[in-house]
Amino acid sequence: MEFYFSGTIERIIFENPSNFFRILLLDIEDTDAEDFEDFEIIVTGSMADVMEGEDYSFWGSLVQHPKYGQQLKISRYERAKPSSKGLVKYFSSDHFKGIGVKTAQKNRPTLWRRYRGHH
Repeated sequence: MEFYFSGTIERIIFENPSNFFRILLLDIEDTDAEDFEDFEIIVTGSMADVMEGEDYSFWGSLVQHPKYGQQLKISRYERAKPSSKGLVKYFSSDHFKGIGVKTAQKNRPTLWRRYRGHH
């Protein structure tokens, strides 16, 4: 059965750049999984362009990992419009050497326009 989870990516736990497989920690805002009562879930699957601190919706199957417990194995996902907080976190991350939080906050609109133009 497929379930829907939406929320904010709290942390990217693992990523394999060669095949885009990622393991994420999602802070849940909404779900249609009636029996799921936790406030966060591990999300696994192929995701090309996810950012910590941003809001996403995921659809997939709940699976039981023998060591790590219940997880959402995704079939598809979509990103909500980027927030200012998420953009600052992304541009001040290790992806962009030399840009700290203050620079990212000050130049967020310019950085976002340049980033979108290259993807």
